[in-house]
Amino acid sequence: QTDIEGRYKYKPLDPGTYDIVIMEPGHHTQPINKIKVIPNEATYVDAKLTPNTLEGVTVTAKAVDYTKTGAENTMYTMKSVDATELMQMAGAPRGEIKGVLSSLTSDVIETNGEVHYRGTRGDATGYFIDGVRTLGGSTLPGMCIENLTVFSGGVPAMYGDVMGGVVIITTKSYFSGIRAKNMRNIAYQEKVAEKKRIEKANKDEENRAKEIEDEKNKERIKSE
Repeated sequence: QTDIEGRYKYKPLDPGTYDIVIMEPGHHTQPINKIKVIPNEATYVDAKLTPNTLEGVTVTAKAVDYTKTGAENTMYTMKSVDATELMQMAGAPRGEIKGVLSSLTSDVIETNGEVHYRGTRGDATGYFIDGVRTLGGSTLPGMCIENLTVFSGGVPAMYGDVMGGVVIITTKSYFSGIRAKNMRNIAYQEKVAEKKRIEKANKDEENRAKEIEDEKNKERIKSE
């Protein structure tokens, strides 16, 4: 090992030929071979080490999108129906939403007038009507519901400490009621018009068949 100025001594050595290796952190290792050591004489070996330039290391990484919260990977058990589908379900027009909830998912069981999600208590279900949490949402008349969404598993945190399920109800607005009424009127008018068209087509076909039969009778009379 050298001193702080890089000088070194190594003794005693027997006469002969030696190979040495000079090493220094941060420098290239330099071997020196066939150094002759002569009796009763000092042998000097000087070396100049070159700095060891470290090769560059390329580090690559994908950019992290901190705007994503990972919520897109959360699994929810959700089912939703609109007003048209809701009115086609038995009991919905009479306000029996509990039966509708039971028919939407097998996770819901209705017993003693209460709705239970996956075995939880009846009061563990959260009802949100137009964004406001309320009680007794299961008795809301189906006629006034625009959309009904049920979370029976993996309830989002935005709905609070709900242990069971969540029922989200959006009620119809005044204009949506008018729109629904107009759509029913249009559907009825189209149905009546289609019925008249079919009746007219059948009548025309009967008249044409009668005309053909009359022409055949006239031809037969002429031939006789």
